Amino acid sequence: RLRSLDSLLAQRLVSPEEHARLRATILQTLNGPSDREAGAPRRVGLYEVGEELGAGGFGIVYRARSTLPAIRKQQGGDVALKLLHPHHARSPKLVESLLQEADLGMALAHPNLVVVHDVFPDRGSYAVVMQLVPGITLDRWLAPRGPVPWSKVRAPWIALLQGVGHAHERGVVHRD
Repeated sequence: RLRSLDSLLAQRLVSPEEHARLRATILQTLNGPSDREAGAPRRVGLYEVGEELGAGGFGIVYRARSTLPAIRKQQGGDVALKLLHPHHARSPKLVESLLQEADLGMALAHPNLVVVHDVFPDRGSYAVVMQLVPGITLDRWLAPRGPVPWSKVRAPWIALLQGVGHAHERGVVHRD
């Protein structure tokens, strides 16, 4: 599903031509021609790709599952798989940034930080495999509520800051 790409078109952030090109490239990267013809599940590396979970300027995040039972058990089941937008994969600077970010993520261990399991190239793009954290996005949580009193958000913000603090103590600065 390419809802995020469609929303870029709706917001007029990409032209219809660029939208069609990116959509075709993403589908090609996810499915490959032989996978679509055979009707096999979409795959990236050793991962079966499921629903789209979200997207940003850097890539699209999907629910995924390793095809290898031992890895699936080690990772605790489903994972989040971030697939770099194909046009970014052609930028050595952005690929280097992605690889550094993934390497730093794999080196950090803290209960308030997402575990990064792996990063690898796949069919003209790159994929980052991360811990899948259940729940909803902050935007979706806030939308029906409007402003939220500090008493309701204090504990989650402290937890978030503890994770960021752990990263900062090790020289990592989160850029989002």
